[in-house]
Amino acid sequence: MAQMLNSLRAVVVARHPSDEDDFPLDKLFIVAICCVLPILGGSLLYYAWRKEHPEAARFANRASWVVLFLAPVIVFALGFVANGQ
Repeated sequence: MAQMLNSLRAVVVARHPSDEDDFPLDKLFIVAICCVLPILGGSLLYYAWRKEHPEAARFANRASWVVLFLAPVIVFALGFVANGQ
């Protein structure tokens, strides 16, 4: 049983490098939350994590701001291309 737990622990450590231990969720999942709900999602994640996971909180906050400003640009560009202009 102990050997099985050690091998499982080795797999988990191999999948998550030590520099990302501060992130309770995967970075891609954080960006996906911010894409779906840019202001609310980023704010909820930031204020929930700012004391326990400050690096993840800053990442969620920055991701929500980037999505908030890039989304209208992307929508405008797609509309421009769709109209054939």
